Amino acid sequence: MSVTAPAGTRPVARRRAGTVARRVLQAGLAVVFAGAGLAELGGSPDMVALFADIGAGAPTLGLLGAAGVVAWVRRGEVRALLRR
Repeated sequence: MSVTAPAGTRPVARRRAGTVARRVLQAGLAVVFAGAGLAELGGSPDMVALFADIGAGAPTLGLLGAAGVVAWVRRGEVRALLRR
C-alpha cells in the first residue's frame, strides 16, 4: 500500500533545506549591504570616486551609507550575530 502526502505539502527535509538556503542568502546579502554601507560611511576612496563620477556629492554618500547600515541592523543580522 502506498501512502502519499496531501496535496500542497512538502517533505520536512525539503522544506528545511529551502529555509536554510534562504537564510544563507539573506545573511550573505546583509553582509554585502553592510560592507557597502560601512565603506560609504568610512569615505573609502573607491566609493568617493564612484559618487564623484555619477555626480552625487558627499551628502549622498553619507546618506546612502547610513541607509545601508541601518538596513543591516534592522534586518536583525547584528542581533543574530551577537546572540551566538
